[in-house]
Amino acid sequence: IWDTAGQERYRSITSAHYRRSAGAILVYDITKKKTFLSISKWLEEIRQNADKDIVIMLVGNKVDLTEEDETKRKVTYEQGANFARENNLFFAEASAVSKLNVKHIFENLLQEIYNNRLKNNNRSFSNRSVATCESAIQLTKARSVIKLNEVYDNQSEDNNMNKVKCC
Repeated sequence: IWDTAGQERYRSITSAHYRRSAGAILVYDITKKKTFLSISKWLEEIRQNADKDIVIMLVGNKVDLTEEDETKRKVTYEQGANFARENNLFFAEASAVSKLNVKHIFENLLQEIYNNRLKNNNRSFSNRSVATCESAIQLTKARSVIKLNEVYDNQSEDNNMNKVKCC
């Protein structure tokens, strides 16, 4: 996992790491329109440097900041979802502070990466008449908005782990 936090100084490093990446999460701050507008630039860089079947999820972060004051929100849910739909991305909103949807975002990203690998393996074996295992998971509809409604309380897990913050 590479977290560049959108910093320009990592731009030259990141293009080399895209090549073998199976997934990417593009995160913007829903309280800062500028971060949402920069997503197009990062998406273009991913598409230029990564494999064509990379799974990309768009995440609007910091929903916790709008719970008491919705006027702090500068990017609507609909704007994020529409951008994701137009660019063939998965979409969710989250809060790193309250951990809202964080676990689900990674689980869904990994599930879609697995689905892509399974689909690619099935394609490569289809010409050889190899039957696929019935217990294999069903391939999901590609690229859709994922609504994440469940919230998990990871407080007990956090008490057993050292907290590390990068930014």
